[in-house]
Amino acid sequence: MGRCVAVWLTVVLGLVGVDNRAEMAKGQGNSMDYGPLPLKFESYVAAAPTIVHGKIGSNQLKLAAAQSTPGVVIRVHDINVLEVLKSDKSIENGQVIAVSVFGGRLQVGDREFITSETDPRLKPGDDVILFLGYSQAERAFLLVYGSPSVLYVHDESVQIPNAIKDVSYLGGRRTISVLELAKAIRELGVKR
Repeated sequence: MGRCVAVWLTVVLGLVGVDNRAEMAKGQGNSMDYGPLPLKFESYVAAAPTIVHGKIGSNQLKLAAAQSTPGVVIRVHDINVLEVLKSDKSIENGQVIAVSVFGGRLQVGDREFITSETDPRLKPGDDVILFLGYSQAERAFLLVYGSPSVLYVHDESVQIPNAIKDVSYLGGRRTISVLELAKAIRELGVKR
């Protein structure tokens, strides 16, 4: 009975959009509570401690390490960093970093854990720009703002999410080349 309740709670909490990222990082030396999604591009860039251009590699499912989120399934992706656009951590181009996203189904012994996938599903081979924060509890990076934290690269261009209302810094364009986006991030005075 306890197992069914735990799975049910995990599924229900995931379905109603409860975001446990802040809870996962509490007491771990890093606050993942970045507040509401910024409406201006400049604020969006400023809010993310780490921004990388990378390729999605392999992934594995595991239970979250944070004690405040027992039974939460996360998918840990290996990201091959093509270019560090901004970082408060020691990351180098060519390095592989771990990025955790919420969601998945995991069997551990005779128990099954299910967490709905509220974060975007990253697929091996995806070319992406990620807006990240670091979780000491998970020893991995997390998406700062869920889905809007992932910009998919297609034909060397990215689409800025509609959730970012003010893109005047980018000349009002929602589609921009990777090179122009990288330049814009650097122009905002962000140190690598």
